[in-house]
Amino acid sequence: MELVEIGPVDTTEACNLYCVMCHFNGPTAARLEGTPMVEEVRQFACSVPPGPLWFASTGDFLTDSNAMQHLRTAVAYGHVPHVPTDGQLLTPALMDEMLGIGVEEIPISADAIEADSYRKIRRGRVERNPATAIGSTTAGISKVKYLKIDAQGGDLAVIRSAGERLRDIDRISLEVQITAVPLYRNAPGKEEVVRFLDEAGFDLVTIEQQSHGQEENLTFSRRAAEGQQPSAQQDHYPVQALG
Repeated sequence: MELVEIGPVDTTEACNLYCVMCHFNGPTAARLEGTPMVEEVRQFACSVPPGPLWFASTGDFLTDSNAMQHLRTAVAYGHVPHVPTDGQLLTPALMDEMLGIGVEEIPISADAIEADSYRKIRRGRVERNPATAIGSTTAGISKVKYLKIDAQGGDLAVIRSAGERLRDIDRISLEVQITAVPLYRNAPGKEEVVRFLDEAGFDLVTIEQQSHGQEENLTFSRRAAEGQQPSAQQDHYPVQALG
């Protein structure tokens, strides 16, 4: 069966943060609290062809008390749920529940890598920058099969934040700039990224050009130990860190 890409489900307006640039829940905006009923989401899910279904929102999807029910409804009608979030409400138990339901991708939006910039943008109950706290974000998870990073020049900082947990990650995809003039301030070059991951025990397995030749998407796979055959099939642990 061919999967059909459709528009996102706009769920809750409520948000746990009030980011400075947000027109819906920012410091100067009137806080919104609207949220669809379970039956409304069910009616939408059963009215569109099965396929990838994004649960976007003007707030954060995980603040919706019916969030898990919405995901189960989507799966029941043949959809593959994807859940973007600011990452503040994610816990290992919640991620396990979402994976068990059938979520295949959890993009985590951070907006900034530097701690000072992050605090200026993200306001409210901010416990950590999930993009630079991979170690704590994945606490309680024994193994991460796949980590995808798109942090606008901060990809290596995200990897470094994993610390000792880097040894528990099997596969990593990230972006590097390849232009003569840097696209992002203080962003490391391709050679630095490749050298760091090589020393950490990863092999570069694929290179894909993107952004009209200005960037490359690099995928690294953990180097098999001596005498051990690398896995022919890599399962995805659906977590992204987005800048």
